[in-house]
Amino acid sequence: MKYLFSFVALILTVISTNCIAQNFNRPITSEIFPYEFQLLDSTYDFYYALGMYKLSSGPSDPLYIQPKAMILDSKGYNVWYGSNTSSTMMTDFKYDSASNHFFVIDRALWLSEPTIIDTNFNIEQQLTTVNATTVDSHDFKRLANGNYAILGNMDSIFDLSAFTFNGNPGSVTTTCRCNIIEIVDPNNNLLWEWNSCNYLHPSEGYDHYGYNAGNYDYAHFNSIDEDYDGHYLVSFRHLNSIVKINNISGEIIWRLGGKLNDFTFTNDAGFSGQHSAERRPSGHISLLDNGNMSASPLESRAVEYEVDTLSWEAILQDEYKHSPAVYGRSTGSYYRWDNSKVINFGRVFRPAPSIVTSNDLNQLQALAYFKDSVMSYRVHPFQPKFSFNRPEITCLDSAGTVFLAAEAGYSDYLWSSGETVQFIEPIPDSTYQVWVPQGIGKISSKPIFYTASYCSTVNAIEVEAAPPHLIRTIDLLGREIETYKNGQIYLKIYSDGTTQKIFYLKD
Repeated sequence: MKYLFSFVALILTVISTNCIAQNFNRPITSEIFPYEFQLLDSTYDFYYALGMYKLSSGPSDPLYIQPKAMILDSKGYNVWYGSNTSSTMMTDFKYDSASNHFFVIDRALWLSEPTIIDTNFNIEQQLTTVNATTVDSHDFKRLANGNYAILGNMDSIFDLSAFTFNGNPGSVTTTCRCNIIEIVDPNNNLLWEWNSCNYLHPSEGYDHYGYNAGNYDYAHFNSIDEDYDGHYLVSFRHLNSIVKINNISGEIIWRLGGKLNDFTFTNDAGFSGQHSAERRPSGHISLLDNGNMSASPLESRAVEYEVDTLSWEAILQDEYKHSPAVYGRSTGSYYRWDNSKVINFGRVFRPAPSIVTSNDLNQLQALAYFKDSVMSYRVHPFQPKFSFNRPEITCLDSAGTVFLAAEAGYSDYLWSSGETVQFIEPIPDSTYQVWVPQGIGKISSKPIFYTASYCSTVNAIEVEAAPPHLIRTIDLLGREIETYKNGQIYLKIYSDGTTQKIFYLKD
């Protein structure tokens, strides 16, 4: 009976493990992170712009993959990805419809300079702060008049001895991080500047986010949006507040949330630790409420408020909560496209989804799951004003052997199956994409699902037969594996259908 119990326990453990295991079901290359995309409703039509990175991972990590700016289509297939060799954490990647350009900024990418990229994914221009000591990588925006809002930081000394933090008095010489907004013209000439330390006192910060006399990040802005009247809506995470700032005088017009909140939340308890605040075309203000200081159990949600400046009421108009509940304690975003909501929960781990797409009725349209510790700071839905120049895949025949051929004329090729040549010999019932260079990254073909009848017409050519290549490695339970474990037996599967059994012994 003892041995039977042990066997049953082992089977239950295997079943439990498989239940939370991910099915990385979209083709990738060795240069990007694997992910799972579940398409539940294909009626929506837009692309996703996201920046994927692995938390606290560097080149010394054996499984390190550089952060990547990525574009996925509406079915979750990769269209383009790119980065720079100095990338360490991707924070902002988006498409700006008004200028028909992509914007990217990273904490080490191109020295964290806001970078403007054309539709062929070449760097067109880089901007920087003028007076701020450092560029802040959370956000930058093109304004309606063609100027740019750039975020930066600098330090200032405050005497906070009259205030207590977690029960202890503040230091006479507290180094506070001041959040700087700089408005520059297209030639990077400074036009206007705003400093949080002149308008938001460090005592507005919450103990929850920590006090450090040597580096007090009391406000921590993470997004800026141009309101319909030209003034600025800025999200200050450590203040639990959205602050509206006059774009001429710099004075505070109002605060939504926080210790000096100007509004009454009539049907809601408010938000905390929020990200990606913006004014919606409906007039609502939307944001991701990370919920760092919400009632237990902690939960993140996407919310929209009607902000009435006559009655000074904030009225919850829309809310998305995932089931089961998800808590992303940092990063994340919430944006809308037509009738779809795109919620990126940021720093979450399996079995929680990283990205949720739902319709107006909160009915799920798609779910995306990343590997543990892999996340995206933001996810922007968009529809470009241009067509992606994607390579074509055609069928070719050589002495009765069918090949998939990537479009000619590129310096190199990278297939989802690992080959780096123009022609590959496919195996049936497999999905393929090929990536070729474009700008600072690689653009892909559309995915094809190859079957025996896929190539109904082929062009006869003479091509040197491709040698059998490794497709995947599986364990004896049929699960695809990424790393070997000492003393285990594995099967290697090759493109010609042959297999090889290996017994792994660590050197």
